[in-house]
Amino acid sequence: SHEINNPLQAVGNLIFLALTNPNLPETVAAQLQLAEQELSRVSHITRQTLGFYRESTSPTAVHIPAIVESVLTLYSNKLHVKQIQVQLAFEPCPPITGLAGEIQQLVSNIISNAIDALPANGTLKIDASPVKLAGGESIRLKIEDDGPGIEPENLKRIFEPFFTTKKDVGTGLGLWVCKEIAERHGGSVQAESKNANGAKGAIFTDLLPDS
Repeated sequence: SHEINNPLQAVGNLIFLALTNPNLPETVAAQLQLAEQELSRVSHITRQTLGFYRESTSPTAVHIPAIVESVLTLYSNKLHVKQIQVQLAFEPCPPITGLAGEIQQLVSNIISNAIDALPANGTLKIDASPVKLAGGESIRLKIEDDGPGIEPENLKRIFEPFFTTKKDVGTGLGLWVCKEIAERHGGSVQAESKNANGAKGAIFTDLLPDS
């Protein structure tokens, strides 16, 4: 973790220096600020995944639709390049109490996987709504794509650490981290594959208690 964070810190310092340039165009500054946020998340993930770190900030009110929109902004270029259509359906959702950085990581991992799985001109559907369950009220976040779906044998292992179907690029940690974060917040994450009536794709459903 120390060896990984050293170069991350160096990159962070370079971004900081670039942001202090008085002649920096506003558009470039905005992009550098997003890069700085993502760099911070990389450092967080490194320590969290290795089990040496827990987010030290106190739980706050987290608005799930706002988190989704911020993640989509971060991935706007990838969505544009693949010409992916995004369909949002947000019902009025009360905030949940949680660690905003971790919730953003959960949402980011699932959306990133969906974008990678989608073909050009694919469709990404994201719904958020309040639901009443036996244990109380929760926010249900459903992220659905029309990609190739998940093979049944892989569906059983998809949340296992180090299991991946992405050759040469996947670490197999993203969905495992999602599961850990959801359960740490008293919630859950489930995956299913669409393969009825000719439909294909994957659906990830997160349930996060609102208190």
